[in-house]
Amino acid sequence: MFKKFLTTILLVAMLISLTTPVFCAPIEKSTSYVDYDKIMDNPDYLRKEILKDFSVSDGTLESFSAFSIWLKKQGVDAEAEGINLIFIDDDLFNLTPEAWIFAATPETKKIIEEKINSAENLDMSPAIDSKDSDKKLYSKEEMQSYLKNFDEKYPTKYINTGLVTYITVENKELLMKDFSEEDELILQQILWIVISPNKEDIKVSNWPSSSPSNIHKDMTAWACDRANDLSRPGINASNASSYISANASWPDYAPPLLDIPFIGPLTDAYEHNYKHYYCPATGFGGAISATEGNLSFNSIINPLTTEQKFNKLGNATHYVADLSTPLHTKYAVTQTIEFKFNDSAPHFTYESYVGDNWYNTSSPNSKNFSKFAKDVRSGYSVVNVERSLENLSMYSYSYADTIWSASLNANTLKNNSSAYYATAFCIDEGQRYLIGVINYGNARI
Repeated sequence: MFKKFLTTILLVAMLISLTTPVFCAPIEKSTSYVDYDKIMDNPDYLRKEILKDFSVSDGTLESFSAFSIWLKKQGVDAEAEGINLIFIDDDLFNLTPEAWIFAATPETKKIIEEKINSAENLDMSPAIDSKDSDKKLYSKEEMQSYLKNFDEKYPTKYINTGLVTYITVENKELLMKDFSEEDELILQQILWIVISPNKEDIKVSNWPSSSPSNIHKDMTAWACDRANDLSRPGINASNASSYISANASWPDYAPPLLDIPFIGPLTDAYEHNYKHYYCPATGFGGAISATEGNLSFNSIINPLTTEQKFNKLGNATHYVADLSTPLHTKYAVTQTIEFKFNDSAPHFTYESYVGDNWYNTSSPNSKNFSKFAKDVRSGYSVVNVERSLENLSMYSYSYADTIWSASLNANTLKNNSSAYYATAFCIDEGQRYLIGVINYGNARI
């Protein structure tokens, strides 16, 4: 019971944070990208006159430009592969975390419509906050009518430039003015239906062939191979690497701060919904502070051994790798609700997809995501951890809409080239920061 109470507290905090219009101002290159030298002048992404009043940060635009350059270096023909990223107007996400329901591609709208049509005897009460238990529960017909009327009043607007479709709505100013509690309530109930697993859905009941734990260890071990010399008196580089990589997965299994008999651990919501997440648009999440905390090796009261310092460095790498995962940088409220379903899409569907294709070389069209981490030969110079991880999280955040939309359907995700290359690019980028963070920590051990 107490555990559920804590989860409710966290969800309320997320709703307050993410429904308040606090999106940061566009990030300037001179202050945001000082840790490494990248000159990006791709007019497809940086010509803001095309986007007009569409809200998107400079960091996201630079990320899309970098993605285009990266594809060319990989020898990928984006047009032949059918790569098309999507990005939803940040103003809409500041308005409501359910903006993806109405600011959506035709394919996503069809999935939402089908989910509503096929919903049967679904308990909608968890979609209503306990303090709002007297609020109305909407029927399927009312939800369908609401979305139809919404589209007529605020038609979806698509802006295509480069490899990206930017999604917003017509009459945006009117929507920002007239959006009400009733709108939020019905959208929350539609969300509940969309992420509730139907019997026809592919469910993730078991870990994929490569679990997130193994992926964390792999990425960290390969980053250690590319890092500066890790050896210390009495500890060779190989052993140091083993200490670091062995602890890369530990934050997913860290013991609770307090385990109360008959109630359970107190830290589920905090450990798994907050410390492993950071949204650069709102500043919500604890992944950056968790990384910095694990890179603090000095303790007067209880001095750490060299091995213990390497262990903490391994813990720090976990959160860095998390921030290279788009769904750890956006959709916080939605995923907090989703975690009530242990086998539901999209978060678990996506992580299963990456895990099942981590070492997949069984077919000509194999994904083999591991190669995009293993093939990285050098990292970024991390001088300021907070600033560097802000950069990484902004890159990942930029691809969250593409990943989320693709992961609503497990059957189509596996053949979605946009999700595939966006994932590969984020893994590549994350690996470069992992090397940088390991070098940063190593210099302080």
